[in-house]
Amino acid sequence: MRIMDQKIILQRMVVDCQIGIHPHEKAGPQAITVDVTLGLAASLAAQNDDILTTVDYDQVWNGVHELVKARPYNLQETLCAAIAELCLALDNVDQVWVRTGKPDIYPDCESISYQLHALADAAAAS
Repeated sequence: MRIMDQKIILQRMVVDCQIGIHPHEKAGPQAITVDVTLGLAASLAAQNDDILTTVDYDQVWNGVHELVKARPYNLQETLCAAIAELCLALDNVDQVWVRTGKPDIYPDCESISYQLHALADAAAAS
């Protein structure tokens, strides 16, 4: 078998985060959604059933929770960039997609979201 692409996906985490620029958003945390997709290095193949041969997604889950508790954010863009940096610092992650969403902004809109796709510096250079 030849694996063409492999990803680990943390889908629709719901976390409380103080985020936004409006006075009512600065008054306290609001629920946001976070999606993270880790693009795994091609050299990382599921050759056995050992956690040491993959990426431990607990690090991502815990890291996201720590980031949203660490400080307030004005922009989703800033939070997504911080999450992307966290993920790209992990061994064997060569790219990441991060999306945040604010679900309670407009009554006729499911969510106001921002998404970025970033490459590790080594992957970007090739």
